[in-house]
Amino acid sequence: RKVVLSSGMTYQDINVYHTELNPIPVDAIPFRAILFFSPSAIDSFSMANRFSSERIYVCIGNTTFTRLQYYTDTRNAIIAKNPTPEAMLMALSKKMSND
Repeated sequence: RKVVLSSGMTYQDINVYHTELNPIPVDAIPFRAILFFSPSAIDSFSMANRFSSERIYVCIGNTTFTRLQYYTDTRNAIIAKNPTPEAMLMALSKKMSND
């Protein structure tokens, strides 16, 4: 900001999106894996649920994986090779067949 102002340029801050967390309790539902598409999804999940070493966590990318590390041991976490739902499901399938 200082660089822009000192150069004589003008700018305007524009908020292009706002993330609103929607924590939904799902711990009562038996599931083996969960796919996280964003760091904020992990934050939202953590507000209403607990992380378990019994579950597999699939992250769409490195940033999401880094956020997961704040909450749980990531030995059962995997990162998709490509940031697509298909790649996430392929990674999950491979992980489950190896376990």
